[in-house]
Amino acid sequence: IVLFRFGASPWVLAFALFICTLLFVGLNVLFVPYFNSIMNNIRTGQLSIVLWSSLCAIITLASVTVNMESVADGISLLFWIGLLPSFLAGFFAAMYRQKSLQSRARVVLRGPAMIEDANMLESRPILFKFVTDVEITARFIYEFVVKPPPESTNKNIQLPKEAVQVAIWVYRKGLAQYPRSAYLHMSFSVFLRVFANNASLSLAEAERAQATNPYLDTRFLLFKDERDREHARQSESAFGTAEGTMDLLSYIEFHNHFHNACSHHKNALYYIRDFWKLILKKGSLISDLPEVANAVTSEEKKAKISYEWLLRRYPNSTQVLRAYSSFLRDVLNNPKAADRVLDRVAKIERYVEKKRQKELREKASAKDSSSSRTLPGTNSVDFANPISAYTQIHSTHSAVITINYKG
Repeated sequence: IVLFRFGASPWVLAFALFICTLLFVGLNVLFVPYFNSIMNNIRTGQLSIVLWSSLCAIITLASVTVNMESVADGISLLFWIGLLPSFLAGFFAAMYRQKSLQSRARVVLRGPAMIEDANMLESRPILFKFVTDVEITARFIYEFVVKPPPESTNKNIQLPKEAVQVAIWVYRKGLAQYPRSAYLHMSFSVFLRVFANNASLSLAEAERAQATNPYLDTRFLLFKDERDREHARQSESAFGTAEGTMDLLSYIEFHNHFHNACSHHKNALYYIRDFWKLILKKGSLISDLPEVANAVTSEEKKAKISYEWLLRRYPNSTQVLRAYSSFLRDVLNNPKAADRVLDRVAKIERYVEKKRQKELREKASAKDSSSSRTLPGTNSVDFANPISAYTQIHSTHSAVITINYKG
């Protein structure tokens, strides 16, 4: 339309239509955008018809110098004859690509032992021609495991958990081959959040995508994903706290950042003490003051960054809010802001206490249908199975010990 508005020649319009349609067909075959394979095939076939129409337009323009009456009927007949073959060419091109990727998924899943034995999966090599093949292969693996073909008699591989396990392996193999692909990191992040239900690993992959200096479209998707996470956290509970149940990775992540914030907070207090000691001490050198003041500023900035990260992720954690209130009062010398934070802590604690009392009253009024008693927290942690990233941790019931490489 723009080209026509500015008076472009019919040749330019015909070539622009041909090139754009050819690009659309190629991208549709390359990305396989929809989960419904029939939709992908039909869409590619329709685009192929448009591609054939643009080619016929170019042929018509090339025949202008010839007697039009003699070639008009031939071009018209050629156009109508080529409609069905062009549709079938696009349809089967998309189908061939999907079938080739699906056959790769079938090779990976050859035998149920491939899913049950993680070592066998890790030892199996898999290469991808394009970065887009990784997501599509994982998609077809998931579809194949959850919905095996009719001729399959193996009913043990229909569990979605096993499908997710193999799809995650495919993504990790793809990331080993394309470590700087923001698109692949973003795709893996969405997969982890939607199918694996693991917010921590999903957030880690989104942060890796941010670190790869992505293109504008991926940056927009990352921005939207970050806003969705923030809204989801805010809508979970008006006065929820970070000390509730979280998965193991979130638990360790929270305590690592909280430890860093408290460490820099404490160091800032130590340097403030040293600063005033130098001022009050007789005979102290004034030249030492800038060094101590710079150390105070450095630790203050590091503590502030850590606290701001914690407050973004866990805005209703009373533990974080109390420490931040102390930081505002003792380091930033802002008692009014510290009092406002403590007021918020009091509101959260009143809400949590009311909720706890309500739950106790509901439990007391309900009839106990079982005489068995369990330890607190054992309903969320299966101690018979090895701990994993999906294990639920509750800070009031559970304890975590991290062992370094030295033991």
